[in-house]
Amino acid sequence: LESNQDRSDALYVLKSGDMMLSGRLFQSADSSQMEWIRPLETMSGRLRNLQTVQFGWKEGSFRNVRDTQFGLLGAEVSQYFPDLVSQDGNGFQTIQYVGFVPVLIKAVQEQEEEKDQLKEEIQRQQTLIGNQDIWISNLEDRIESLEAQLEMVLEWKEKESKKKGEEEDKSKNPE
Repeated sequence: LESNQDRSDALYVLKSGDMMLSGRLFQSADSSQMEWIRPLETMSGRLRNLQTVQFGWKEGSFRNVRDTQFGLLGAEVSQYFPDLVSQDGNGFQTIQYVGFVPVLIKAVQEQEEEKDQLKEEIQRQQTLIGNQDIWISNLEDRIESLEAQLEMVLEWKEKESKKKGEEEDKSKNPE
């Protein structure tokens, strides 16, 4: 990170509570400074349970912001991600939204894995359907061949029956 000690306009905190940053916000992530590291468990199911909301702050609340806000409810988040919710002595809850970035990345990875599995299953099903189409086509060819053979047998039987009938007529009526 570059340091610019002469810069005084990099971060503004307004009376409304809004904060403006001209630049980037970095958080520590150096694994050499971490005491323990473990992969995240499955996240999609827990995220699915969170209700996303839009809201306005109550008039006279600690905020004078009247704009529509978007977010999550602290009470719900604390059920599924307690480490991302903080509560002061008065019971007021805050959410560490930046902490959701790795959670959302994990959820996207899970969805990508599921998507890949579904693609493989679709490919297997398409192959199976293709094989069944070939099998059906072969059966149709066999049926057509059997029908032709049956027609020939029936024609032969009809000729034989006529021939036998003519012979019987000749033997009954010798000329």
